[in-house]
Amino acid sequence: MENRIKVIWKVLFIVILILVSLVPFYFMQHYAQAVINEQSTLNHLAAQSANYLSGLMDSVQGQSTTQPMIDLKSRYQFALNHLQSAPLTLGLVFLWLLVIDVINSSRLSLVSYLLVGVGLVLFYLVELVFARYVQPGFAFFIPAIIFALLLSGYVTSALRNVVAGTVFGIGLLMIYTLAFYLVSEIDNILMYGAICLVVAFVVVIIMTRHIDWNAPAERVKGGAKKLN
Repeated sequence: MENRIKVIWKVLFIVILILVSLVPFYFMQHYAQAVINEQSTLNHLAAQSANYLSGLMDSVQGQSTTQPMIDLKSRYQFALNHLQSAPLTLGLVFLWLLVIDVINSSRLSLVSYLLVGVGLVLFYLVELVFARYVQPGFAFFIPAIIFALLLSGYVTSALRNVVAGTVFGIGLLMIYTLAFYLVSEIDNILMYGAICLVVAFVVVIIMTRHIDWNAPAERVKGGAKKLN
């Protein structure tokens, strides 16, 4: 019974973390939308000015002088789309972490889940900052790799299991890659999202099929003994 109670408490805590994360996500989305609106206005004014100046220069020199502009609007639009799908991404990451934790006898504390959640939120903040300076692919995958390595190392230390930490890091990168692809295919995001949830459900069933949820945690001198 003890294992099941631990898992229930952790699931409730994960739900609370995802709900709380909606607050910083709201402000990030508000900032991204403000930049998009600002860039739309600036692009419109720049296009009008460029057309006017181009007409004047063409009449004098007989050639076009229109110069390409850096489009921050598309970069922040991608970041905004990614922020809108962030709760689903967080849910998949926490589900993956919970499965790994349960397989390792639920050794992670609620504080560990909190720190992982903070890292996941910071990832989106860093992506939003990078969006101003680099293309969406780089703005996404540079922080994704950094935070995957960071959180993988933390889980490895918390579980005292290199394999578990490595598997979590690989899974985190796969979830990030999946999120990037879903945002890129925004028109079909509902279909692909449903497929991903079904696949995640099947993975959880397979990985936890041998766990006895009603069994109490075995106690040994000095701590809990890992269940086989």
